[in-house]
Amino acid sequence: MADIDSGSCRSFVVGTIIVFLGGFVENFFLLLTLILLTVSGCSNANTGSSEWRIVHMQSGMGSINDTASNDKQKFSYDITISGKEATEIQMETMEIVLTDWIKHRQLKSEITNLTFDSESFMVKGCVNFDTKGLSKKEIAEQLPFIKGVYLVTETGDEIFIRT
Repeated sequence: MADIDSGSCRSFVVGTIIVFLGGFVENFFLLLTLILLTVSGCSNANTGSSEWRIVHMQSGMGSINDTASNDKQKFSYDITISGKEATEIQMETMEIVLTDWIKHRQLKSEITNLTFDSESFMVKGCVNFDTKGLSKKEIAEQLPFIKGVYLVTETGDEIFIRT
C-alpha cells in the first residue's frame, strides 16, 4: 500500500471544512477536533514492529444523540494497518489502546467492524466517554485519545503498533 501523501491530507481537511461551513458556530469544536486528528493521522506512523504500520487513521468526536446535555461524547475511529507480508492475526486479541485520560472517563468502548485481507486489516469502533464539567478546550487538550493498536499473531507474537 502507498503512504498517504500530504496532498490527500490537505484534500480531506479542505473537504471537512466545506462540509462544516453551514453550521460553523455549532460545529466549531467538532471541526477543530477533526482537523487535529487528521493531522495526527496523516503523520508518519511510529510502529512497535517494522513489519506493521498504520497507513490510514480517521476519527471524529461529537455529542451523543440521546443526551440533552454535552456531558457525554462519542469518539469514533477508523484505522487501517498494513504489513509487509501476509500474517494471520488472532481476531479476538485486537485491542485499541486508549490514553489514560479517556480510559478513565470511558463509559463504553466497542469495535464495530473488523476486516482482514492478506496484507492489511481495518478496524472501526467508538468510545463513549464522560465529559461532565469539562470545557471544549480541556477536552481538546487531551488529544490524541489512541496510543496504538495491540494484537497477537497466530504464531503468538505480540505486536503493538503506535499511532
